[in-house]
Amino acid sequence: MNWYINQLVHLILQNYLSIMRRHRINSICSIEPALGHSLEQVANNSFNSKELKWIEQIEDYRRLALNTTTSIEVEYLGAGHFPFRSRYQKKSTYNTHQRTIAKIARYSSTQKFGGSFLFSLIRHYQPTVGIELGTSIGISASYHGAALALNGFGKLITIEGANNIAEYARNQLSRLGLSSVMVVTGRFEDVLKDILKKYGPIDYLFIDGDHHFQATINYFNICLPSFRPHGIVVVDDIYWSKGMRNAWRTLCNYPQVKIGITLFTMGILVLQDLQGLRKLYRL
Repeated sequence: MNWYINQLVHLILQNYLSIMRRHRINSICSIEPALGHSLEQVANNSFNSKELKWIEQIEDYRRLALNTTTSIEVEYLGAGHFPFRSRYQKKSTYNTHQRTIAKIARYSSTQKFGGSFLFSLIRHYQPTVGIELGTSIGISASYHGAALALNGFGKLITIEGANNIAEYARNQLSRLGLSSVMVVTGRFEDVLKDILKKYGPIDYLFIDGDHHFQATINYFNICLPSFRPHGIVVVDDIYWSKGMRNAWRTLCNYPQVKIGITLFTMGILVLQDLQGLRKLYRL
């Protein structure tokens, strides 16, 4: 049932975006064509047969995960998602719990609409090096990796703090044959600088972990000097909490940000070298 609800939400958001596209997406297209065309593709569902095949494979994996009741031990290092928070998390940000794959897929994975947008964004923007903070069971990483596979170049380094979830994601990515995605296990603050030193400069960053205000700002600040000109940052769950709402507003006000777009629960930032024309959109 969860998979069908996900499909329904995807159609509702797609239709809403389609209605809004004429005056807002067209404006974005004139300033940032790759981003605008990504929004157009999702709004019109104008994926070609190869792209649709990948999307269906990933959604088949989601459907399987939503029906997998196997439990694994999970360490939660950040704020977590609401259904996973316990009374003990007020005392510590590091907790170990037994969680089923189904619950992780339901509460901690990018939904189809967001995944389709990320897929389209990578297809049009064509980054060489990208970083994802928060792998979970690998659904968003699969969307990224599938787009990179179709592009024929590029790599994504995705970081997951929980060992067992990271291993589960590795197995999924391997089954899909997505060799362009590498899963790194560790706390973001422990491994991010080394990854940037080894694989940078980067073109793309997807922040989807540790939903605290200061952590989100810190990760952005750490990555900012390593961006190539015209980089793109996507921040998920920008309305998850007051802290995340404040973090999104703060990021939009950075002088390096050329365009800020609020796309439902996602925020998209296009970076520039120098302060200039700044546009903020809400779709």
